[in-house]
Amino acid sequence: MKHILFLAALVASLSCYSQTRTGLKGGLNIANLHYSAGNESVKGDPLTSFHVGFVFFPEGSSAVSVQPEILFSMQGNKLSTPLGNVEEKLGYVNVPILIKYTPAPVFSMYAGPQLGMLVSSNKINGTSVKDYYKEVDISLSFGCEFKAGENMLFGARYNLGMMNVDDFDDSGDIKVTNQVTQIYLGILF
Repeated sequence: MKHILFLAALVASLSCYSQTRTGLKGGLNIANLHYSAGNESVKGDPLTSFHVGFVFFPEGSSAVSVQPEILFSMQGNKLSTPLGNVEEKLGYVNVPILIKYTPAPVFSMYAGPQLGMLVSSNKINGTSVKDYYKEVDISLSFGCEFKAGENMLFGARYNLGMMNVDDFDDSGDIKVTNQVTQIYLGILF
């Protein structure tokens, strides 16, 4: 919980740095976990889920700005195992800090780091999936966004996991990373 409070304070301080508008955003996640060991790699089947949260939308005349966000994002994948088909659902509180380039008033591109805190998961056979993954994730986010009118946003983003989130003792040299495609709508206040 103290990590989440720290992240919220960081985002609040960044949003005070420039003229911003607050908004709500949410949309579709197409999430997967990428497993690799040596030269071998495999993915499960994508998990279709959601994300929702707050955006601190920068306004002003500068073409380059910083856009922080606080999002809850349901991630994970679907796997075929000897026990049958299972879904791993991992709930993250993500804080992307995006460097945004706005070449036209209605269009922008952005990229930046995203820090994620694993806060929830489902259970499989009575065991929490969260027990097998690290609490912290670091991703690189990049995408584009359109502004429709004064108050509506829509866009697409890809979050590429940069950190091994595997925390299972017997997994050897297996590396697991999050990969999430997001399509979203936002409303500014």
